[in-house]
Amino acid sequence: MKAYKQWESFGSGCSIVHRDVYTKCSFDMALENGYGEDVDYGMQVRNMGKDVIYAPSIEILHLKAPVGGFRKLHKFPWSDQAPAPKPSPQIMYYRKKNYTLEQVRGYKVVQFFKTFGFFKTRNPLSHLARFKKAWQQSEKWASRL
Repeated sequence: MKAYKQWESFGSGCSIVHRDVYTKCSFDMALENGYGEDVDYGMQVRNMGKDVIYAPSIEILHLKAPVGGFRKLHKFPWSDQAPAPKPSPQIMYYRKKNYTLEQVRGYKVVQFFKTFGFFKTRNPLSHLARFKKAWQQSEKWASRL
C-alpha cells in the first residue's frame, strides 16, 4: 500500500470534504471554464489550517468529458487577441490572488526562460519584448476576471 501524503492541489471531482471546510470555502467563479478552480479551493482549505491529503490506494472510475474537463467549448474574450496572453489569465489571476509580489516576480522570471522559443524567436531581446507584451495581456485579462 502506498502512503498517504500532503497534496498541494485539490481534486474537485473525487474528494471528500468535511462540513466545516465546505461551509467556509467556495469555488471562485472568476475561474469558471478555465484553469485553477480546484487549485484555488485547495489553497483556501490550506489557508484554513487544514490539510489536503492524497490517498493513492483509493480507485475511482474517471468518466471524461469529450472536451477537456468541460461539457462544451468555451470561447474566452482573449482568444483572438494578439499577442495571446501568457500565462493564461486564469493562472495569472490565481497567482496574483494567492501569491506574494515576490512569488509572482519569481514566477515571471521562470516563465521568461521556460517560454523561450514559444514566440518563435531566437533572439533574447526579441523574446523579452514579446514576453512582456504577452505578460501584460495576461495581467489585463486577469484583472477583468
